[in-house]
Amino acid sequence: FLKGEADLLYAMAMQMNGRKADAMEYLDQILKGKNALNGVRETRILAGSAYILTLEGQLSEAWQFALQLQEKAKKEHLLHTELWGVYLEALISYYWNDLDRALHLCQHLLDYTFALHGGVVVDVEIIYVLIHFERNESEKVQESLEGLSELSQHLNDSSNILISSCQARLSMLSGHVEDALIWLQESDQSI
Repeated sequence: FLKGEADLLYAMAMQMNGRKADAMEYLDQILKGKNALNGVRETRILAGSAYILTLEGQLSEAWQFALQLQEKAKKEHLLHTELWGVYLEALISYYWNDLDRALHLCQHLLDYTFALHGGVVVDVEIIYVLIHFERNESEKVQESLEGLSELSQHLNDSSNILISSCQARLSMLSGHVEDALIWLQESDQSI
């Protein structure tokens, strides 16, 4: 696990420093040397590849890695990791504007919040809110926002910034610029 985590973080650092090609080459070389990989390390490499490609907007390639991640994790009986792959697929589906698929995957993930990192749960809830907003389902938006508020009370991390950012986005999309600025100021104070 630790070797895979170190590989993933190293590749992410390269991507964040504008060296995406080097990061992907690094991960690809590890995957090509599969005889040195154990299942957990391989899943970390697949996750890193999917995440980097998602950040870079190469969604078709990222989706392939997300599916490979789910398949490998399922074979290795790694629920947490399999759900990470489902999360990446949900995120990519949302970016593709495949809202039905994204909503289905988010609903599936919300059944497994006990096995997810708190930040992933917040991100899934935000995707859920945005989908309902785009569909003009104001009651579901409000329910989801209340759930996010409750969740933020249980998490003592940077998730409040994400939630305030979501609120600002909803305000902007609704034409309430002043409210959006207030939410953004609140997120600045959370840092």
